Amino acid sequence: MKTVSKIFTLVLVVTVLLTACAPKEADKLIIGTSADFPPFEFVDEDGEFAGFDIDLINAISEKMGVEVEIVDMPFDSLVASVQEGKIDMSVAAFNYSEERDEVVDFTTFYYYAMDGFLVSEDFADEITAPEDIAKYIVGCQTGSTQNAYIQENLIDTGLLPEENFFTYERVDQAALDVKAGRIDVLMAEAAVIGALKRKWAV
Repeated sequence: MKTVSKIFTLVLVVTVLLTACAPKEADKLIIGTSADFPPFEFVDEDGEFAGFDIDLINAISEKMGVEVEIVDMPFDSLVASVQEGKIDMSVAAFNYSEERDEVVDFTTFYYYAMDGFLVSEDFADEITAPEDIAKYIVGCQTGSTQNAYIQENLIDTGLLPEENFFTYERVDQAALDVKAGRIDVLMAEAAVIGALKRKWAV
């Protein structure tokens, strides 16, 4: 697989969402993540949670002197799980959005992310602007800011037929569908595109 013109928009990324109330247990934090998003969070070859965000939350918990329990769950359920008190916080490479900021609190940002596209090796065209993907079969992760962008700017405007748009609970599932030829283009965060490309290069 390859990437095509992968840098388009600079977006603010903040990855930890906090509830306004104190954790249920003072000596333990329940952390939600979606471990399908390398290099930020993923499951390594030993079956352990790994990645930048996982290292970060472990370092924070060590400073706080609390135990951390990490729970893998669908990305689009994380914000609601924080709201409902099912988890104390979430660390999952969240892009900032006004809609999310209305219902949860973000930490100070610590990473700038850029969106990108993953296509197969035999993809012959050139993508120079996000709207160029409207003529293809497109996929993205459910609940992501990319999902919102595609819906608002491509589907709602009539550029991308709704039947040519597929959402995935896990972004790695979408990458495998690119490799298998079931979709033409995956839109996701550029660093994640790079990690998925390295993992499933053909």
